[in-house]
Amino acid sequence: MIMVGGLFAVVGYLLLLFSGLQEISPISAAFTEDSVKMWFKLGGVSHILIGIFISLVAIIRTLSLVPHRLGEQLD
Repeated sequence: MIMVGGLFAVVGYLLLLFSGLQEISPISAAFTEDSVKMWFKLGGVSHILIGIFISLVAIIRTLSLVPHRLGEQLD
């Protein structure tokens, strides 16, 4: 589950990098519109946030299992 969160975060960073490259040197005329750049930036930020959320859910799920496993070992 953490791998999925990491994958979402990496895709988000790639989208943000691509939108940043568009501002420096436009790759094609179709991508130079402001609305397309905005969608790349919003998509990148949303992918990063989803990746962080999925990673946090995985960490919380793992930590919630610790008391149960510790109780089994103490018995």
